[in-house]
Amino acid sequence: MDKDDYMEIWNEIVDRFEQTRGNYESQLQGQWVNLFRDCFLYRPTYREIDDRRSERFGSKERVVPDIILRKDNKDYVIVELKQSIYKNDQGPVKQLFSYLKQIKLSIGILISDKVYLYNYEYAKSDEENQKNHIEIVFERDSELGCKFVELLCRPNLEIDKIKEFVGSQLTAKADLQKMKELTTESLIKDLLRVHYQEQNFNDFVINQFLNDTRVQVGALKVAPIDQQRPTNYGNRIGSPAAPGNVKYVGYNPRERKYVDKVSASNRSVRGNKGMARYICEQNGIDVKRFYTLASWSYSQNAYTANVNWEYLKYNWTLILNDDDKYKLHVFQIPAGTFSQDDM
Repeated sequence: MDKDDYMEIWNEIVDRFEQTRGNYESQLQGQWVNLFRDCFLYRPTYREIDDRRSERFGSKERVVPDIILRKDNKDYVIVELKQSIYKNDQGPVKQLFSYLKQIKLSIGILISDKVYLYNYEYAKSDEENQKNHIEIVFERDSELGCKFVELLCRPNLEIDKIKEFVGSQLTAKADLQKMKELTTESLIKDLLRVHYQEQNFNDFVINQFLNDTRVQVGALKVAPIDQQRPTNYGNRIGSPAAPGNVKYVGYNPRERKYVDKVSASNRSVRGNKGMARYICEQNGIDVKRFYTLASWSYSQNAYTANVNWEYLKYNWTLILNDDDKYKLHVFQIPAGTFSQDDM
């Protein structure tokens, strides 16, 4: 999978989050198990999604994490699920830390009103570790969300890379805060003084100007502006009257068989371009080198996809996945049919 695939999966997660606000944790459990299976490519038959595991420590204490993500017969990540009304308060965090310490893992994820990704460092106290996390808001086209999906996908899962990602984000956050603290009225006036001296203004005039000038340093508030995105992400595909050859492929969700370099298992077509291409080719449809998979978004009421504009220059295959009817709508679009403005 590539970045477009990861962004498509993240946007699907956001759509489902909006649809399931207020759901009970037992319902969220099933939804996330399905997501980890269908989109993140974990294999339940190999116990790579271990949900509601019970472990007894001593005579009484029992650990029941919501989900443990596993790979190569090893535990990797603990996922704790809470309703979206919960925020990152101490109760759920302490519960997550308790699971991490007892199962001896470092990476924990709390999913509630946001995604909270923790790197638990055993040399630090729980209080210190509460700060050792990043937050990812459920917003479409989020670069952090896209990276979260990439790192958590089973083929890419490496603990050191997750730790490095969390560390880099925390460093960037700390640097930003430090810059805000250093950016004072005094600093700005000193910089202005040097600038105007280099422009050969008289010192008396510079001092008078600076004494009469008030500099206010604060966060910039920007109102949202409806404008064309400069990226390829989040382009909606409604019901395009695409020219060329249109074909329909039905598939049985209980008989999906797809083999890639990583694994072989039953999977969902949603968010899985390789699976869609395989089904097309098995039904005699030649999928071009440049192709896009779009799945139906109930919240957007449209097929959504991350369209790479470069594809429009070439013979392009557009595959629309209808989950309800288990049908793929395949559009073979000749090169140059559409321009970026048409989309």
